[in-house]
Amino acid sequence: MNKSKILLALIILTAAAYFFTRGVVGMNEQDLILRTAAEKARYVEEETVALAMVALPEDEDMVLSFRTSQRFDFVVLDEDEEEVWRWSKDKAFMQVIGEETFSKEDPSIFVITWDQKDNEGNNVSPGLYQVRGEISSDPSVYSSPIEIEIQ
Repeated sequence: MNKSKILLALIILTAAAYFFTRGVVGMNEQDLILRTAAEKARYVEEETVALAMVALPEDEDMVLSFRTSQRFDFVVLDEDEEEVWRWSKDKAFMQVIGEETFSKEDPSIFVITWDQKDNEGNNVSPGLYQVRGEISSDPSVYSSPIEIEIQ
């Protein structure tokens, strides 16, 4: 897939996640609403999976504390709910305390792609997977998982 197609897919995915129009969306039940979405529900093996998460407070602006510079994460779980892949696994973050304000008027949007490889770099097997978005605050805030299928 070329870069322009990936960019277009991410723009469409971000809009879908924000407006909560896709069937493949998860959200939590806390004051900070997290909407996690996948570009589609089914993927062929080795196809890039585009994921997005939108974070916005339910009522008024919300300030969350963080122990590192990491602000979000995505986790993929297999059918046994075992972690298969974590976006942050191979990343380094500054060990710095900080705060982030989440605003309903200016939602925070996080978009990433997953290459269908596990945490060890191996291709994952066909099957059903759950994807969960996370705000890496202290304490963390999680979206409800969404389900995708790799065929």
